[in-house]
Amino acid sequence: MNAKNGVRQYLERHAEPEAAIVNDVERRYEHVLVVPACRESEELLDGYVEAAAGADGRVLCILVVNASDGMTEETHRANEVLVERVRSRMSNGETLGDRPRAWIGDAGAFDVLLIDRSSAGHRIPKKQGVGLARRVGCDLALALWARGKVTSPSIDTTDADARLPRDYFSRRRDEVAWLRPFWHETSGDGPVDAATSLGEIQLRYYVLGLRHATSPYAFHTTGSLLGVRADAYAAVRGMPRRAAGEDFHLLAKLAKVGDIACLTGLPLRIRSRCSDRVPYGTGPRAREILEQERRGEATLFYHPRIFTVLHWWLDEVRAFCVHRSTAQLFGSVERSDPSFRSALVTELDRIDARTHLAEAARECSTPGSLSRRVHGWFDALRTLQLVHALRDSVLPSIRWTRALDEAPFIRVPSDRSLTEIRRSLARSEELTARRFGLARVAEDGNESLPG
Repeated sequence: MNAKNGVRQYLERHAEPEAAIVNDVERRYEHVLVVPACRESEELLDGYVEAAAGADGRVLCILVVNASDGMTEETHRANEVLVERVRSRMSNGETLGDRPRAWIGDAGAFDVLLIDRSSAGHRIPKKQGVGLARRVGCDLALALWARGKVTSPSIDTTDADARLPRDYFSRRRDEVAWLRPFWHETSGDGPVDAATSLGEIQLRYYVLGLRHATSPYAFHTTGSLLGVRADAYAAVRGMPRRAAGEDFHLLAKLAKVGDIACLTGLPLRIRSRCSDRVPYGTGPRAREILEQERRGEATLFYHPRIFTVLHWWLDEVRAFCVHRSTAQLFGSVERSDPSFRSALVTELDRIDARTHLAEAARECSTPGSLSRRVHGWFDALRTLQLVHALRDSVLPSIRWTRALDEAPFIRVPSDRSLTEIRRSLARSEELTARRFGLARVAEDGNESLPG
């Protein structure tokens, strides 16, 4: 199936009903930006002005205001205010429909297409949350591109707390997806800023740990940073309808069909804040860290040795893709370091690794195809599950300062300021930024963090 047919079939069979709004959009655009919003201020639009001014054509921002029935009345009232105030910022506004309500208009530096999935009767199911909200916008963006009403074949998505840099729309890529660099801005609230900084350090620590382990999934899985090629979005059946983690699962699927590029350059600026809008993510993590501090509890990171074990396992997997013997692979597991052997064996048995790897070896004719098949099975989710299995059984999480000081992939001591640590880790990410995913595993799977 070619890319155009794949997009057409996705729009016909899988797209959300809001994709039909494409029929009422008359103007043509160069770029499209998708933003889900809940309990936000209309000032969120100010964060996109600089990027729109630097774009090589008109930008359309698809803003999906969303809530579920289970949310508070305060949330519903705040969303009503948000819808009205965004509408008041539009000139030449037009109503596009009422199932759900939608409007389009000129907001100055860019146009806004506002979709109301917050009003009674149009709210999002609780279990589908921000994932469905983001999917609604991305499906409409795909339809606009397929109809020739958006020129760029990129669907960019971010969040309401982000400020986009001037070159945001100029860094075009050929990969199936790309992730932009980021930085959390201080808010002036010392405890919140510190908690957010520590949460950011934890995110970077995990990604650098995965790069040290030579995982093909060593990238951030944050929706505010994400751009995806339109045809690739359709190929993986779109954004997962999840209350949280939709970005993680979308990127895990995209990594199996092409490269994920980790970009360098000007970062997105993300506002430091605590949040309960989603079950987990940067905002909820900052809130959790603050609560831990109030209880006198230490913030814990994964034990750095977990990433050494993961590196060992991925090395054995790469060897298996050459010798193709499950007996040899699991013999190596049985002879591995007794400090983690039992936990590794238990987790591999839980996911029935022997059966899956033997089947892959029978069905794949070359080391490259076998490597892609194996890493497609031992994917981002199974990688995280192995990390958790090791944490829960033999390598419990440790105080964050000790983790930084002992990690072989971290170059900054924990006694530096949180800002200095963040800068150092961001720099390490930049130095190791490249393309990740299954298209690369056979080619450069042994690359690791420079010493």
